[in-house]
Amino acid sequence: MQIKNSFATLLQRNNSHKGIASFGSMLWTIPLISFMIAWELVARIGIFPANRLPAFTTVLATMCKCLMIQDFTLRVLRSFMNLSIGDTLSVVFGSASLFDRWIAE
Repeated sequence: MQIKNSFATLLQRNNSHKGIASFGSMLWTIPLISFMIAWELVARIGIFPANRLPAFTTVLATMCKCLMIQDFTLRVLRSFMNLSIGDTLSVVFGSASLFDRWIAE
């Protein structure tokens, strides 16, 4: 009976910390949202001209429109593919170069 009660107590303790853990894992959103709000406010107040610093919502709307164009999406995917290939080649050849120097010593 005591084992059953201790297991129930352990479950209650575990469940009481879930809310804290889920809030802690979302703390990174506070600076991100603050940055977006500040960007929007600076753009809307007119500190910078709209052609230099468009509002965040304008950038999002334009990005959504562009993503609907198939050619744009394919070019973005091709750019990511080129970046991935370049990163992979640099890691492979850089590692081989370091390994070669390590063997030579």
